[in-house]
Amino acid sequence: MKGRYFFLLNSDAWVVGDGLQRLVDFADAHPDAAVVGPKLLNTDGSLQRSVRGEPTVWRVATEYLFIRKLAPRTNLLNPLYAGGFDHATARAVDWVSGAALLVRRAATEAVGLFDESFFLFSEEVDWMTRFRHAGWKVFFCPDAEVVHVGGASHGGRMYVENLRGQLRYFDKHQGPQEAERLRRMLLVALRLRAVALRRPEYSEAVRWLRDAHLDPERFVVAVHCDASDHDQQAEGNDEPHRALAPRTRKKLTRRAFRRADCRRGCRRHS
Repeated sequence: MKGRYFFLLNSDAWVVGDGLQRLVDFADAHPDAAVVGPKLLNTDGSLQRSVRGEPTVWRVATEYLFIRKLAPRTNLLNPLYAGGFDHATARAVDWVSGAALLVRRAATEAVGLFDESFFLFSEEVDWMTRFRHAGWKVFFCPDAEVVHVGGASHGGRMYVENLRGQLRYFDKHQGPQEAERLRRMLLVALRLRAVALRRPEYSEAVRWLRDAHLDPERFVVAVHCDASDHDQQAEGNDEPHRALAPRTRKKLTRRAFRRADCRRGCRRHS
């Protein structure tokens, strides 16, 4: 494929007028932009808030504990959804909804494409976090508009996959201790939801979160080790080491992850 940009568009979204050209013009004027997101609209023409803050345990807690409902238009109590952002100003942001994205080819060649270890959820925030950590920027461009139907159900198995994606994101970018803090917070929040709202996806999520750090088939967290991390590397082995979460009842700490079984002879992590 050729071209300076990729344009990623959900199947339930469409561009309004010359919105795509406006995105390209904006990206041309901002050579440090890896991703440019348009203003999203609901089918009735109302604003669909699409700017997001980088996830932290507190920010995710404001969503799952309904804290953001107390002051939805403030950054203090609704920081994950950038409650104080007016969506009328073009500026660099942490990340934007993946419903419509203009992505610079040069940035993907430097950083890579989506991480395929994410399934449906959190892959876009992981991607944009990687861009920003590599020195690129993510922009919101209100001059370009895209209508997005949205509203797809995240119930059932998809609800658990959403949680899995968030935990993987935290482990990858903030470390396993923060991932464990997130898991515990989610467990408390969803227990409360299961009791108060009695929805089956919450009960299933509670069961999954309760055991997520015990079974690597449920929450696979990989630690890739450099050769410098090992006291000794097996002869003739150039394959990177990979440690998986242990099947033991231990806290989700960096030490617990790295002492899990390593594929090759690794004395440090055994």
